[in-house]
Amino acid sequence: MLNIEKIEAILFQENNNEPLRTLCLFRFFLCVTCVIFLAFEFNPIFYVKYASIISPSAITSLCFFNLAKTVGILFGILFAIGCDLLIIKLTFLIVFTCFNFYSYLITKNFNYNTHLIFFLLLITFSNCSYYFSFFKSKLNNATNYDKFCIGFAKLYIGFLYFQSFLSKVVNSGVHWFTSGDTIKTYLILKGTYIGKLFLSFPFLLKIISGFTGLFELSFIIVLLFTNKDKYIAILAIIFHVGIFLLMDISFWFLWILFFPLFIYRTTKF
Repeated sequence: MLNIEKIEAILFQENNNEPLRTLCLFRFFLCVTCVIFLAFEFNPIFYVKYASIISPSAITSLCFFNLAKTVGILFGILFAIGCDLLIIKLTFLIVFTCFNFYSYLITKNFNYNTHLIFFLLLITFSNCSYYFSFFKSKLNNATNYDKFCIGFAKLYIGFLYFQSFLSKVVNSGVHWFTSGDTIKTYLILKGTYIGKLFLSFPFLLKIISGFTGLFELSFIIVLLFTNKDKYIAILAIIFHVGIFLLMDISFWFLWILFFPLFIYRTTKF
């Protein structure tokens, strides 16, 4: 049965023997992910019209954004390899957040990488720079805040899947999980070569739809009620790789973080 003690055990990592090592590895994976986003996902040329406050010249604005992007990538790499200077970490956080905001202004689409901003904000003020670092900082014992960073990230991911499940139920009802129509439509429009092969097997599309709902609902349940979240995380990675092969939908920037958060750790049962 779920109780306050169980939630506290997750938030403050009472079952994690090495929370600081986990947090430091999480820092590395998270910063590398954000650096990849800055380097390849954000094209400054699309943001020029929002830089008029800097300069009316498009070329000047483009140079500014390229400079900001370069600084962000450089500082992100320094953060990833263990630099503990607050100015470095804050600058990286601000640049990454601004580029996400500008991306929303341009596309008007919800950014599915918003979790990266929250996680980056959390670890910026934590002791996450000792292990897996080229810089030797002072070794401190993991504080409650350090443990909270890990626990919050895990619960955030669990409720993210739960929110996705509820969204399907509210907008389409149980029909989404039993008909396979949504997946079929997507495969017709944007499916990969492998995905389109599944169009000949409608029953498989229904199975995939049902499994999607079961998986999204079960993630938070396993996290809250059991100590087997490592296995649901491995299943999640397999699930996302499968979706990528069928639909070319990649949430790599989410499941890549499962390695430090769920899979790599020393846990007592």
